[in-house]
Amino acid sequence: MKTIQNITLVMTQDNLLYNKAINHYLNEFCNKTFSADYQFNIRSFFSAETGANQINDDVDIVIVDQEIKNVTSGNPGFRLLKKAVTSSHQPQILFISPRESFSTALIKIKDAIRKKVYKMNAKKRAK
Repeated sequence: MKTIQNITLVMTQDNLLYNKAINHYLNEFCNKTFSADYQFNIRSFFSAETGANQINDDVDIVIVDQEIKNVTSGNPGFRLLKKAVTSSHQPQILFISPRESFSTALIKIKDAIRKKVYKMNAKKRAK
């Protein structure tokens, strides 16, 4: 029996349309591409504060809107990034920039997920 690995993604995007579109894309891409070996848990949030509160040692990938506003400090996603960087699990961090096309952002997300999966496979083979 094959062991299925869990991958947790935390995504913050304050634009309702982009948040829903990225969340839909992530679910479609992850389930179609890696469904045999991985179970994806995608957590989607509209604020950096809420996303930061969800960062713990089980988060593998953090996707953050570069210009998302942090409600309490005014710094774009600073608390979220700080929590991700200082996490003992060291999740992969991906910025979504408004300066590139939406399709480019999706390509970068796809590449980040693949890199994390390949890294996890390498660790599994090394054991």
